[in-house]
Amino acid sequence: MKRFFLWALVVACISGACSKEDPKKTQVSILYQAFSEGSISECQLNGETVFTAQYNRQNSPTAIFSLSGRLLGTCDYTGGNIAPICNQLLTCKVVYRCKGHISGAPAVDLYDVSSGI
Repeated sequence: MKRFFLWALVVACISGACSKEDPKKTQVSILYQAFSEGSISECQLNGETVFTAQYNRQNSPTAIFSLSGRLLGTCDYTGGNIAPICNQLLTCKVVYRCKGHISGAPAVDLYDVSSGI
C-alpha cells in the first residue's frame, strides 16, 4: 500500500502537480528581507535575469544580484563606485517598492513577498 502512494506521488509530480517555487519569486523574497524599506527591480543582463535593490534613502547605491543571489556589482553614482555592468542593464521593471518610498511613487509588490513575512 505504501508503494502505491509513493508511486502516485511520483506520477503526480511528473505531471506537474509538485511544481517548484518560481526562482524569481524566491530571490525577490530573499532580497525583500534586506530591502523591505526600499525597492527591488527585475532586469536583463546579457540575456539573464538579474535584480537590482536599493534602500529607501536619497543617493542610495544600487546593488545588482544574480538570480542565484550572488552580488554582481554596485552602482554608487554619488560615490563614484560604478561597476561596468551598471550601464548594461536592460528592461528593468520594479517588482517591489515599499509604501512611502522617497520617490513618491506608489507601493509595488508583484511577487507578493510582503505578505509572506
